[in-house]
Amino acid sequence: MAIFLITYEYTDDAGGREKYRPAHLDFISELADRGALLISGPLGPTESPGGRIVVDAATKSEALALTVGDPFRVNGLVSQATAVEWLPIYGRLAREI
Repeated sequence: MAIFLITYEYTDDAGGREKYRPAHLDFISELADRGALLISGPLGPTESPGGRIVVDAATKSEALALTVGDPFRVNGLVSQATAVEWLPIYGRLAREI
């Protein structure tokens, strides 16, 4: 398996994100329960709307496929989702992954 950093760029529909946030968080929790999710969260308030999801998957395609059912994606709140393989080497989190 490999580690992938998925980038979500959100649309400007903050109301939609608020509406679907509980379902989105349930979805993210299910990824964690399945062992695929390493860490995730939204970008800070001074950044463009978006989030990051770090997953354990065999391929980039598989990593993105893990997020296809995310209510944010299903309901058109993610304008772009991309994945890159990530090789964490240093730091506290790197030792844990």
